[in-house]
Amino acid sequence: MSFVLKKDGAEIARHSTRLACVVEAIERKLAVRWRRGMCLVGDVHIEEDRSREVRPLSEAPRKQERRA
Repeated sequence: MSFVLKKDGAEIARHSTRLACVVEAIERKLAVRWRRGMCLVGDVHIEEDRSREVRPLSEAPRKQERRA
């Protein structure tokens, strides 16, 4: 599983942890640190990317058997 930092819908960076995405957002000045945490600026989002997630075989979709 990975996390994606996006701005205006375009991918800026991809990291294995959410914290790494937050740090990069702060370094790129796409986030502001506050006393209670941080706030992303404008149309910046951190999303969980599950497209590359590998599912166990038991959860994989199964082909339907044909009955003759």
